Amino acid sequence: MDDSLLATIHAQFLSMMSVRNFVWMVSDQFVVDVLQCVESQIQILKVTVKCDICNKYPPSLSYQQSFLKSLIQKCEASDSELADEIYETYTALLSTPQPEMQDCCYRTYIVSDESCTVTLKESVSMISLGTTGLNTWPAASYLTEWAMENQDIFSGRSVLELGSGMGLTGLAICKVCQPACYVFSDCHDSVLRGLRDNIDINVPDWDSREEPKKFPSEGLGASEEGKAKETVIAVECLDWEAVQDKAVQSWNSGVILAADVVYDTRIIEPLVHLLHMLLRCQGDGQGRPVAIVASTVRNKETYAAFREAVERCNILVEKIHGPKHKTLHYDRSCPIELLHLHVSTTHT
Repeated sequence: MDDSLLATIHAQFLSMMSVRNFVWMVSDQFVVDVLQCVESQIQILKVTVKCDICNKYPPSLSYQQSFLKSLIQKCEASDSELADEIYETYTALLSTPQPEMQDCCYRTYIVSDESCTVTLKESVSMISLGTTGLNTWPAASYLTEWAMENQDIFSGRSVLELGSGMGLTGLAICKVCQPACYVFSDCHDSVLRGLRDNIDINVPDWDSREEPKKFPSEGLGASEEGKAKETVIAVECLDWEAVQDKAVQSWNSGVILAADVVYDTRIIEPLVHLLHMLLRCQGDGQGRPVAIVASTVRNKETYAAFREAVERCNILVEKIHGPKHKTLHYDRSCPIELLHLHVSTTHT
């Protein structure tokens, strides 16, 4: 079985991609070419339910059950011989007691290659504890893909992320792009707790009680002295409606990021006001601050209201091209736009 195809199935499974979008659900030829071979079935099992990452950071039990059920049904529908190991694994999962309160599961995102992954503990529900921030949303995955293709924008910079959620974008950038400083921010207590838990999973020796914390970046290589570069990371509780100009100035943010934050007209004005404050700062000494905002356009009126509010504040807006390659697996059914924001020197 082709290694690249196995790698795709591995990545799809670990990120809990919808089972209906797996390759055997959309390709009859895959069923003929691959699933009719018992050895290929076992290979699929080894890179999914039986892989090391799944054992340590498992997707939800119900997801694993649905995954194997789908695989079995496809094999049976094509009159393919089913590997005994697959059926045994499936029956074992069915007999596994369902946790009484399984509110969370793990999703692992392979952001560049198998050696660079981001594992997140997320809610199994889209809305949990009064917030949508306990899940990773499509624009965060989109922004992560873009960042992996534009690593030089973040290298050596001071980065502030607004509405970090569970931390996919920031953790990927910290691991690969070598920023000098990365500040994660959100305002909901449960989101901040989950965010710190996820940093703990992904960052060696992280202890939120000792913020800020330095850790080696894995991406662009060693510094001129031959030592791995380090990134200072911190988590901030940031209420967009109550932020003070003094705090904004103290972050020295050169790059501001935000993903899937434009979803409610009520938060547009405080968000745009904060962006304007950040973009007027001195930044990190490497040019004027810039903001990159990724938005899933679910409601055209809401998104248009955000664009209008930005322009009223004399913030310059440029729509930029998204990622060239689809490296992560997520729902791409809604359009996602990527904006580059900055202010000219005449409006500071």
